[in-house]
Amino acid sequence: LPPEAPPGLLTARDAIQRNAAGEVPGNAERADKAPILLALNEAEAMAWQTMYPHLVFPALATEKVQAVAAWSAHQHRVRRAA
Repeated sequence: LPPEAPPGLLTARDAIQRNAAGEVPGNAERADKAPILLALNEAEAMAWQTMYPHLVFPALATEKVQAVAAWSAHQHRVRRAA
């Protein structure tokens, strides 16, 4: 985050990151959280392109983490079927 990041954005990012671990199937057992971190970084970058990043980031990050969760669940089903 940039040095001028409001404290609320830091808190929101940490909270979303903690909650995201439970949304992705199999993530609790794995140490690999790269997809979640990439989704959060992408949401953060997109939020900083707006005039109100602290308002945009939580919703955008949640949406991106849900997309990672859906992708991960699909991959889990494919691997189990194979």
